[in-house]
Amino acid sequence: TTTTTTTTTAAAPMMMLSRHRHEMTTSTTTTTTPEDPPAPSTSSYGAAMQNVNAAGVSLFASMALGAKRDLAMPHLEVPDVRWIDWDALHAAGFRAIVFDKDNTLTIPYERRIHPPLASALRECKRAFGAANVAVLSNSAGLTQFDPTGAVADALEDALGVGFLR
Repeated sequence: TTTTTTTTTAAAPMMMLSRHRHEMTTSTTTTTTPEDPPAPSTSSYGAAMQNVNAAGVSLFASMALGAKRDLAMPHLEVPDVRWIDWDALHAAGFRAIVFDKDNTLTIPYERRIHPPLASALRECKRAFGAANVAVLSNSAGLTQFDPTGAVADALEDALGVGFLR
């Protein structure tokens, strides 16, 4: 059996930090086509609709148009999470970190951390404590895409941090 893996990296990733020191949003763009054995999957509806998160869109719109609009604005841009000085963020008053899963910690649909980012996640957990580091996903942990929570459970085990549900 032959396994072929192709990796393509495109576009500059972006990491946004709020100046209020309590909200963090991340996004990066990395595309990989793995030929790994399939992991437990989300529903086919979940896979098709992963990029549609009505609750997230609604929350963002209310923040962007409301009194807390500066929470939705980027204040810092870095190529990826390896560029973040976690100790400096903690010293500046940040108390918790919430990551996006796909294109921030993992390659889309992967169930493990992208290897070059593993040390950055370890450093983040060391600086903030694992209990203060979490992942918010467009699919894992959302009942419409992961009804039993099995995908979020598997990812929590793989990444060593909790998923917001």
